[in-house]
Amino acid sequence: MAIGPEKTKKYVLLFLVSGTAVLLIFCGLLYFSVGRVKAYVPEGYDVLQDVTFIIDPIEQDGNIMTIHGFSFIRGESIETFKINALLRDIYTGEYFKLPTAMRFRPDVTLHFYDQYAPSNYNYDRSGWIAVFDVRQLPVAIERYEVAFMYRNDGNNILVRTGRRLVEI
Repeated sequence: MAIGPEKTKKYVLLFLVSGTAVLLIFCGLLYFSVGRVKAYVPEGYDVLQDVTFIIDPIEQDGNIMTIHGFSFIRGESIETFKINALLRDIYTGEYFKLPTAMRFRPDVTLHFYDQYAPSNYNYDRSGWIAVFDVRQLPVAIERYEVAFMYRNDGNNILVRTGRRLVEI
């Protein structure tokens, strides 16, 4: 039994409308989950001073802030990148997780290269960048210090940098 041209048009239209609805729902979920500042409770972490890090100058362009830097443990090449930039409210101690991405930093490997060492380490994956909208924060930006969770290569270390988001 063949389907007539009118019924075919209805099925195509139904398929397109359904597909568009599913796509819109998916985009909405991404919008509200990815790229957002979220409350965060660090758990099961170590607090070690063995993490070498630098926080580059923090940039603000209107409501958008950018924090970038690098971090690594001396004597460990970074094979898997997993760092989350955090903000810590200095009054309440609450943490907020920022959307964080890896930034290749071959300059870090070059800077820490030691020609006399028996072996050297690859810190190219030590760089990270966090970009966020300050309007997503619950209180004024002057109340936050930069922190990060260092989870590269199986570590789980909370690092409080002491660097304020905005110097007062």
